[in-house]
Amino acid sequence: MGRGEVTKFVAFLQSYIATRERHEDRGATMVEYSLLVAFIALVVMLGATLLGTQLSSLFSSFGTVL
Repeated sequence: MGRGEVTKFVAFLQSYIATRERHEDRGATMVEYSLLVAFIALVVMLGATLLGTQLSSLFSSFGTVL
């Protein structure tokens, strides 16, 4: 194996490792965003459950006034 072949092989390994790291980061980012979306959905559901009856009575009183 000549010096040029070794250099090409090392360059190939570096690019392969860099590509794998980027793909793994992309997967981790997707998981983080999924968890964030799930948390926001949970907060919205809890807010709707807790404030739903109060908002319903508020709109009913507005309807009565109108």
